[in-house]
Amino acid sequence: MYTRKEKEIAIELYLKNNKNATKTVWELGYPSVPTLIEWYRKQTKKNYPKKKKEKRIRRVYSEEEIQKAVDYYLENGCNVRRTVRKLGYGSHTGLLRWLRERVPEKVSKYGDCPTKRRFLNEIREKAVLDLISGEYSIQEICAKYDIGDQLLYHWKIKYIGRGDIQLPPKKNGHKIEDYKAEIADLKAQKEQLFNELQKAKQELHQAQLKKDVYETAAEVLKKDWDIDLIKTLKNREKAIVVNVLRTRYQLKELLEILNMAKSSYAYQNTVKVP
Repeated sequence: MYTRKEKEIAIELYLKNNKNATKTVWELGYPSVPTLIEWYRKQTKKNYPKKKKEKRIRRVYSEEEIQKAVDYYLENGCNVRRTVRKLGYGSHTGLLRWLRERVPEKVSKYGDCPTKRRFLNEIREKAVLDLISGEYSIQEICAKYDIGDQLLYHWKIKYIGRGDIQLPPKKNGHKIEDYKAEIADLKAQKEQLFNELQKAKQELHQAQLKKDVYETAAEVLKKDWDIDLIKTLKNREKAIVVNVLRTRYQLKELLEILNMAKSSYAYQNTVKVP
């Protein structure tokens, strides 16, 4: 605790040093900088009130601006954020309030928690087919199935994938079912090609593995290159080949191509070579 006289001396020196608290504390040796400033504020009864925040003036929109926002919302996919961003005025909450006043059937009421709508696969497929057929605009499809454009694109990516895909114009007698069957055939062809590609990759991998086994046996074990080289190798020699190629291939496939049991491989690694 400091006496009243010590506080007065500190404050006088503080004023003499042009309110330099650090210099004052360094000369006196007491108190701390925050304490000295607090003494000065209490003595002079100088309060520093917080700055009052300026009240934001709420803008009043005209009837024309409100109606323009509502019309744009209804004509462009019923997207609140897009409407506010495009028009450059209003807010998410304000636009919802305008919509509830003018078209309450298009938006939910306060406190409503609508359940998630579920669509049948048949409806989703029809909407996607209408989209890629090119006969309808996005707004027409959304209005027809009562959905948003984001949901429509999500269905399109799910069933077909990304990218611009459009069916050829319909000919006489062609129906949506024909296009649906065509899409199913294309999916089946895609799956078949994928399976063939995976099979080719596996065969190439096996051929490369066999080639590396022969080359390793010929180089490390000094064996002559022969088609039946693997059959002539002893378990000890097979274990050496496996250890060399272990970092490049899995143990299971190495043992399988060398026709060697895992227990034999483990035994050969534990046996000391004389």
